Amino acid sequence: MERQVETDAEVVRGAIQRFAAGGGEAFGQSWDPDIQWDMRPTGFPGFGLYRGREATRTFLADWVGSFDSYDVKIEELRTVGDGRVLVVAAQRGRASGSEAEVEMRFAQLYAVRDGRITRVETFLDADQAARQASS
Repeated sequence: MERQVETDAEVVRGAIQRFAAGGGEAFGQSWDPDIQWDMRPTGFPGFGLYRGREATRTFLADWVGSFDSYDVKIEELRTVGDGRVLVVAAQRGRASGSEAEVEMRFAQLYAVRDGRITRVETFLDADQAARQASS
């Protein structure tokens, strides 16, 4: 029986669903070994470009580790070109050691090659991500 190849959108959707389920290691299975995770478009001080699986995994573990509870939901996911997928999502959680609930909407532009995520750019503005996708 021949295995059906996942579309780029399916690769990204599956990766995000595994991440939301708390499967950081499973999330990383979709990554290219040389993945680049770029947080610079958010403008958050101290966030940068993370290169490779280990740096990306450490960044994401630190991010999620700053919450006692964490959830992410996909609001929109669409292919925007060959190997590119745009995601708009909302994350919410309770900050560690606090009762403060945090909610943030964000967008990500994924690059996928041969069934592996090679690059992720994160934006706070979905319109900015869409403009980047069309450039």
